[in-house]
Amino acid sequence: MKIGGKKFPAASGELVEFLKVESEGLFSKEIFDELRKRSKLNDKNSWSAIYQIMRDADSGKLIWALHNRLLSGIFYILSQIGDSQAYRIVINYIKSMDRGIPIGAIELVSGLLPAFKDVDVGELLGLAKGKDEYKSSFGIIALSKLAIENRLSENEKAELENILKTYKNHKHYLNDYVESTLSLLEDLKNGTVIFDQADLDSLIS
Repeated sequence: MKIGGKKFPAASGELVEFLKVESEGLFSKEIFDELRKRSKLNDKNSWSAIYQIMRDADSGKLIWALHNRLLSGIFYILSQIGDSQAYRIVINYIKSMDRGIPIGAIELVSGLLPAFKDVDVGELLGLAKGKDEYKSSFGIIALSKLAIENRLSENEKAELENILKTYKNHKHYLNDYVESTLSLLEDLKNGTVIFDQADLDSLIS
């Protein structure tokens, strides 16, 4: 298949290099759409390319400051696939992180987590209350979105509330997430109307 006059590579190694270059071009949406379609069909080379890009992101060979469109596209593809395999790739990326990334990237990735079919809330709670402030940011933001969507059990809401009451993060400013989610959880307990759609969009966008 050709996109923008260029052939979409079949071999995973060539595909990785193709994505690095073409993700910055005019046909990036079409390229990512094609990669998503092939991945959903369990194309081995497409998955190999995704795994390689994630390994390069994990090792620092690909960084958000220089490869924002490529990494964003891969995370969107994984969230659109949405199965347990894709979820584990994202969670493993977060858990193995040993360097900081921009808050915008954290908001993007953590905001996509609730889109997966098999979200492990216990795992996110573990991240949220962990000592690593970068990793805990993912948990706090993802759980805030799940709370807004009312997808937490009563026990999970109570545990999240306990985490947020004493939560501090010196790496990233998350006070808006913390305060808004605490207010939401209190309103949920009282059975009052809390957010309209505009409020929700402003918090999780």
